[in-house]
Amino acid sequence: MKISRKDLLRSALAAVGVNALGTGCGGDDSSGPSESSCSSEIVDNHGHTLVVSQAEVQAAADKVYSIKGSAAHTHEVTITSSHFGDLKTGKLVALTSTTAAGHSHSITVQCG
Repeated sequence: MKISRKDLLRSALAAVGVNALGTGCGGDDSSGPSESSCSSEIVDNHGHTLVVSQAEVQAAADKVYSIKGSAAHTHEVTITSSHFGDLKTGKLVALTSTTAAGHSHSITVQCG
């Protein structure tokens, strides 16, 4: 039986009492990240998206992303050069967005 990273994260987070993950970018992450972007997951998502390209990972310069997507408000998340270094090696990077509309989002990003 094959389990996707998304389902694995959902199961792990459910075991510690965190709500199920919403999809960020990269579509269904069971197929893994594409060559042009990394996969991301946004907890308690309601329309936000985060797209991190392989070119940005390779450049490894600190970057602030807006994750507004189709939501009625926006959040920002910063990926540092150190985070990009981790992404280059395939590590999962855990981030937290800025607070807007009374809440923030936990976000994970991983590149293949």
